[in-house]
Amino acid sequence: MDLDKTIEKINKDREKTEAAWVFCLWESPDLFEDYKGVNVGNDKTLRSEDAVWYFNLGKSLYKEGFKEFDAVTLETFLSNKPALRKTYEKYGGYTTVKELRSLVNPDNVDGYFDQITKMNSLTGIAKKYDEIFNDVDRFKTATNEDVYNTFDTLNNSISVASFEKVEDLTASDDFVEGLRNGDNMGFSYGKYAPLLNYITLGASPGVYMIAGHSGTGKSSFVMGNMLMGLHAAGVGVAVISNEMDSNTYKLLLLEHVLTQELGYYNLPRKTLRKGTWNEEQEEMIEKAKKITEEKYGDIKFIRLYGNSISKVTKYLRKLKSSGVSVVLFDTFKADDSSNLGEMWQSLLMDSRKLDTQCQKLGICCITTYQLALHTLNQRYLDASCLSNAKQIKEVYNDMIYMRPVWDDEFPGEKYDIKPFRRLKDNPKVKENIIMDPDKKYLLFFVDKTRSDEDKQVLLYEWKAHLNIWKELGYANVVNNHGGGY
Repeated sequence: MDLDKTIEKINKDREKTEAAWVFCLWESPDLFEDYKGVNVGNDKTLRSEDAVWYFNLGKSLYKEGFKEFDAVTLETFLSNKPALRKTYEKYGGYTTVKELRSLVNPDNVDGYFDQITKMNSLTGIAKKYDEIFNDVDRFKTATNEDVYNTFDTLNNSISVASFEKVEDLTASDDFVEGLRNGDNMGFSYGKYAPLLNYITLGASPGVYMIAGHSGTGKSSFVMGNMLMGLHAAGVGVAVISNEMDSNTYKLLLLEHVLTQELGYYNLPRKTLRKGTWNEEQEEMIEKAKKITEEKYGDIKFIRLYGNSISKVTKYLRKLKSSGVSVVLFDTFKADDSSNLGEMWQSLLMDSRKLDTQCQKLGICCITTYQLALHTLNQRYLDASCLSNAKQIKEVYNDMIYMRPVWDDEFPGEKYDIKPFRRLKDNPKVKENIIMDPDKKYLLFFVDKTRSDEDKQVLLYEWKAHLNIWKELGYANVVNNHGGGY
């Protein structure tokens, strides 16, 4: 093997690929946070001189707090840095920057980075193999298994060096202190849903599912209970929606303020929508309006057209930089570009992309999800209700499914759910819950949670016209469909 020619072939497109990757970051500066370990210390991911220079310049701009790298920003930053300015002008100044930025799409940043690290791995393998085969005498006394193990270890060491950080698993002082400080707990939404919050240990970084059939109140529940509870605990929250516009969520927020903060129940959602209010209602709406402006102005909303996960992950980076830690993504669906036969694969890949980005950013993304239509008559809800997307259960931290209580599940009926609550003073003691046939109740099936408290069913009362949810306790639901996953 001619090592020099081999390495030249491997790295033929390096300059072009590294430039494309760097200017993806320039086009979307929040991406610098995702790749902050690149070329730090002994890391040599980027190797072409021009790409390294532009990468370091962009990183410096980002660290200074600039979020848009336009001509004015660069002039301001370089005004007192003559050496940098000289190199910048040698490369063509902003004309070159503008031209290169126009050629890239930040959605492709991961693909470019993978190509770069692949070139690094192949280069490392070629060099090591050449070194080994220049001294084949070392294998004279080796067995076939020794040879296999040598190259297996070699390949793994090069791959690990290119992609991952290796750590040990000792319970260090910092780790124990983190446990003591509650770092292993998720973001708390316990104000309005204390039982569910306790079961899931809050909303942890990653993806969290609230699923149900159409019209079961998924968005209303997350907005009224989880996001409002999180906001009350000082957690930054936002909504990304591909289903409903901002007016729907403004209405939910206004209803929440009227009922939960002003204790006013004479303005059901239908009356609010009609817009014909008496003097008292006008006065209360004005009070609620002021509270939303003063207290909830930091809640962000993004209307998403289509189902592009690349767009969602881009918005997550922007939201994180503005202090958001929990996002409602309403509703998680297959990418618009997917064929029907590929839909489940698209959902699986998209859920992994979403989870990876959330883990990087330390964000919890609560996704609503619509259960398969053919499971409308399934009594006990589990992962089998996800139809062809059951594999996404592997990705999610927490999965909760909801449905209304059926007529035959009320007290004295064939499938009586026998609801109960545990006494605060003595949780081992169960107290029966009396249900009213004239009220609306929903069951929440905890199918998966990182706290290992799955397979529990919670009972809620829902006053839909006011979006008031009351967490009542637990229920015993007969699993007569023979499902499971």
